[in-house]
Amino acid sequence: MREAAAAAVASPETEDVIIFSPALSDTPLSITNGEIAIDDGNSLAILGFGADHLTIQRTGGDSRFFYVGFSGTLAVTE
Repeated sequence: MREAAAAAVASPETEDVIIFSPALSDTPLSITNGEIAIDDGNSLAILGFGADHLTIQRTGGDSRFFYVGFSGTLAVTE
């Protein structure tokens, strides 16, 4: 998740999308080592396959999942 998000927001000129594979359905995904940053000027959309089939959880630590900068955008949809 972290690597895909970092690669997606590497170019602020583009609107990037992460699309989860149906093979990950009902498999919890863990975010470790702090938040994932969507910096100023970057845009990221994350497309899942339904809230009842996709779980993103934080393990180890107490940071937030995502940090979105003042002019950054993040959309999470089914």
